[in-house]
Amino acid sequence: MTLLYLFCGATLAVSAAFDKGKTKQALKAGFKMLSNALPTFLALILFMVILLYFVPAENMASMMSTGNGILDMITATILGSIAVLPGFIVFPIAGILKDLGVSYLVLAGFTTSLMMVGIVTFPLEKKYFGHKFALYRNIAGYIIAIITTIVIAFVLEGGF
Repeated sequence: MTLLYLFCGATLAVSAAFDKGKTKQALKAGFKMLSNALPTFLALILFMVILLYFVPAENMASMMSTGNGILDMITATILGSIAVLPGFIVFPIAGILKDLGVSYLVLAGFTTSLMMVGIVTFPLEKKYFGHKFALYRNIAGYIIAIITTIVIAFVLEGGF
């Protein structure tokens, strides 16, 4: 993360060196976009945190661990696609689910789709990037999540 901050700082400095006026204008526009999107995004995260508070990890584990590998993978990827959680919350939840006996197949499907697909955030993406882009990105993210889940299932568990 530090490298990303350093890279952003360096590119900002280069931009300012070439044209301070345009750099300042771009920073203002970026801040305005962030301030417009932030309330919606925070409301989504708050909703998911409240939902997670009322849905115990045991219930999540039982929903995603029926014993049928393909059904469990599909359930996990759908739940992950709907949920809106930042990575620093997702991975501890995955650790709790693993302790409850959830397979790597399910954990991979849940975490990968959660990070790559955003059904709940689709309207926000559509607003800023357009319907076509948001739709294609989510479809591609879901396909990649399925492929990644299958690969992890074979590598860590020897298959479904």
